[in-house]
Amino acid sequence: MRIRKSGLFVLVVIACAVSVIAGCGGGGGIQPVPLPPGETHVTQAELAGAVTLNAFATGDAPSRFVVYNHSVYTLNSFGNTMSVHSADDYSEVATVSFPVGAGPYDVVFGGDTAYICGNGSNAVYRYSAGNAEIDDETVSLATAETADYAFIGPGDMAVVGGKLYVPLSGMVSFGDAANGIPAEYGPGRVAVIDLAGFSLEGFIDTGFVNPTVCSAGIGGALYIVCTGELQFDESYMPSAGSDGGLVIYNTVSDEIAYSINLGRTLPSAFIAFNATEGFIGSNLKGEIYRVRLDTGAVMRGPDDPITVTQEFTYISGFTGLQGLGVLAGSFNTDEVYFIDPTDDSVSKAPFSEPFSFSESDTFFGGLADIALYESGDIRKVFVLMGIANQVGVIDFSDLWDRIQLGLG
Repeated sequence: MRIRKSGLFVLVVIACAVSVIAGCGGGGGIQPVPLPPGETHVTQAELAGAVTLNAFATGDAPSRFVVYNHSVYTLNSFGNTMSVHSADDYSEVATVSFPVGAGPYDVVFGGDTAYICGNGSNAVYRYSAGNAEIDDETVSLATAETADYAFIGPGDMAVVGGKLYVPLSGMVSFGDAANGIPAEYGPGRVAVIDLAGFSLEGFIDTGFVNPTVCSAGIGGALYIVCTGELQFDESYMPSAGSDGGLVIYNTVSDEIAYSINLGRTLPSAFIAFNATEGFIGSNLKGEIYRVRLDTGAVMRGPDDPITVTQEFTYISGFTGLQGLGVLAGSFNTDEVYFIDPTDDSVSKAPFSEPFSFSESDTFFGGLADIALYESGDIRKVFVLMGIANQVGVIDFSDLWDRIQLGLG
């Protein structure tokens, strides 16, 4: 999902991986249409006015969140809690505690049950929506092979066909960047948990190292983003020590359908914006790659990326706007950019300027994740600021009909 602000970069890389928020729909793009009588195009001032920088506070070091059934569930890695807020009025509904040192990192729902992985405990927890506490039963992700690993690193999870898929970074050692000693990685594997028995069933070998994201597709497809070796030089600047890519796995036949190599780009965030295509963000710069999910073809690769910004940053998350396009979060710049999949253009009108969540010239929020909330006529995008410990909002509700009127 790292920080280009001296040593803070290292902490967030270790604590965080990438965000996975799929479901953009058709990605039809915004097409110019005649305006109805009396209607006007949405202005930049109106879009800026739709932004609330700090809708509610989180706990310490939030890593991921999910919007489910009118509530926002935020994991606070350092606080070992999960904050639950109303997606409608932002009031705090509950705070759920985890064991000390659990380091809750990612949360995904399967029905009304939430599954949470802990980076500190290397375990998966269960939580039933509306309860005050997590279940007592857990699943350990540690094995005899990984017992001595420095960081097993469960990442962004996905539920497909009654199973939970958990990518494992698998760092054997952190290395010593100050003295030029690189980090060492083990095989890139994804843990498979049977949800009916809530037990570890086995592992998927990806063929890459450092898998960080799993995302559910249609027809039993599982998309696995493998970042590759994340290394640092003596100044703690990041680099790629091996190739990364996207593995498209068929959970019905239990085999890899396609393996897409994206080179030394540190691929990270992912979204399938329709049934056959997806975007993959770089963990090294403000670039996005476009791939075919049905053939494994690369449409916009490292030699021809979609460039969101030239600023020093990385793509920390995606979410879709049904029928319009994709929103991409930029970690270092605290901005959200619009991408039109019909032509891969960035910041097309009316979204001519990125949505900024920076409160001042010296503010650094660390945009870590974004998620869409839809309920009736309500359309909001929640924005998680992992360094500032807060959640912002873009409320499109009053502007939605006019946004769909087309280009201004």
